[in-house]
Amino acid sequence: MTEEMISPPARVLDSDRGRIGRSIGGAVRRHVGGNVSLAIGIGIVGLMVLLAAFASVIAPYDPLKQDVANALLAPGEAGHLLGTDQLGRDVLSRLLYGARLDIFVALGSVIFPFTIGIAIGIVAGFRGGWVDSLLVGVIDVVFAFPVLVLLIALLFVLGPGILTIIVAITLVDWVAYAQLTRTSARRERNQEYILAARTGGIPVWRILLRHMLPNIIAQPVVLAFSDALLIILTITTLGFLGLGVPPPQPDWGTMISEAQPYLSTQWWLGVAPGVAIIFTGLGLSLIADSLAERLDAR
Repeated sequence: MTEEMISPPARVLDSDRGRIGRSIGGAVRRHVGGNVSLAIGIGIVGLMVLLAAFASVIAPYDPLKQDVANALLAPGEAGHLLGTDQLGRDVLSRLLYGARLDIFVALGSVIFPFTIGIAIGIVAGFRGGWVDSLLVGVIDVVFAFPVLVLLIALLFVLGPGILTIIVAITLVDWVAYAQLTRTSARRERNQEYILAARTGGIPVWRILLRHMLPNIIAQPVVLAFSDALLIILTITTLGFLGLGVPPPQPDWGTMISEAQPYLSTQWWLGVAPGVAIIFTGLGLSLIADSLAERLDAR
């Protein structure tokens, strides 16, 4: 008697799983579609990621090798396509290795706050009560300070290095994803499909992962691409200020900082990393704007 009463709702939920509990990938694909700007953005970012990933294969020289006798060569001289810097290091090689460092640090600095923020935000939004109130309090405290000031303070405490940059950005950035996810989760928790899942006795973790998350993941994904652009700018700013990756490791911000005394004569030293930053930022901006437009039109 009990099984007959419970099993039909369970079968209804199972049959609706393709519609209600669709995968995260399917939820994101709904916002991609055939968009030229989106395709261009993906192409630009994909190209930069490939160049960064295969920097050791593509780079013609060791980015750390100094050759003072060939310092400040103009682009194209002595086999150096983009010239050399004040220490005779090949600019193109340093640019490629700088892309590897900046892009993959940015990737780590997006993945960790993205994951942590969504996990905390969806639980707080679904549960409500003191958990939600605590999250709101933390968000208000973090947002009360300028992000760059917080990052600089954390880097002074943690010290320089790639890992510390990722940790510092994660400690500051996760609240943006938590706030966005919390708002969406509070809206979704009273929807019929969530109420039906709870009535059917489905565990909370399964409701959150299989039912609610696919319906709220699109906005955090859009934020992630916008955030990646801001993080790259933050990393290069920290490198410019001398708070980024310790030398002699190549970094776009450090390259621009080192090029300052030579901009009037050896302009290419600062232009090359500047163009790389703009090009990467353009790709991320096109992706974020295209996804945001499709989300707004939904």
